[in-house]
Amino acid sequence: MLIRLLKNWYKVLLSVFGPGKCAGCGQIAEEGLLCGVCRAALQQPLWLPARDALDGAGMLFRYSGALKTALQKVKFDSRREILELLAEEYCQFSAADWPGALRGILHRRAVIIVPIPTAQQRVKARGFDIPLVLFEKPGAGHCLTPALARTRETLPQYDLRPLERRLNLEGCFAVTQNVAGKTVVVVDDIFTTGATMEEAAKALKAAGAAEVYGLAFCGSIENYGAGQ
Repeated sequence: MLIRLLKNWYKVLLSVFGPGKCAGCGQIAEEGLLCGVCRAALQQPLWLPARDALDGAGMLFRYSGALKTALQKVKFDSRREILELLAEEYCQFSAADWPGALRGILHRRAVIIVPIPTAQQRVKARGFDIPLVLFEKPGAGHCLTPALARTRETLPQYDLRPLERRLNLEGCFAVTQNVAGKTVVVVDDIFTTGATMEEAAKALKAAGAAEVYGLAFCGSIENYGAGQ
């Protein structure tokens, strides 16, 4: 109820003060972070094949341009208001434009959506957990199930080479809920090498999950699977 009231209040403010500016070109953006032209240019609904314990992964946007800058501000400057706009972008992504395989998976009755947990030290520093805010938006059409937890702190991934990323994450996830026989979709903000989702999938499969897929808000796939 409170979330709905806040959303309505935001729309009233928007109608009074006008829409914001697109982070890509500076033109009017009616909703979210981008105007329609910049949004279309950054949409990248890709589906990647299975690798290791991960049965496939999809992404919605390209990790570049205004989206890359926005996520860097969220991560390094704790800009939650920008993350809220990115969550609007996620909700606005047309279901018809999602990767076909992912549409079918998300419509299954037994599927659960599990956010990749962020290291607690970074959650405390920012004041929020990026995947939780990004994907648990009213209007997203699903609820998140926090079935994963970090067993230890890890180094930030952005300064690590592909093999170092895998070693950094090895054994860092524990399953906290019953996932036996279930189809799981793990969600995260950025996908690059795939190391984070693959390590999460490994833990979930060891706990009995039947299938584990990934969904990233945006990604850069040049290094997918690197560091084997």
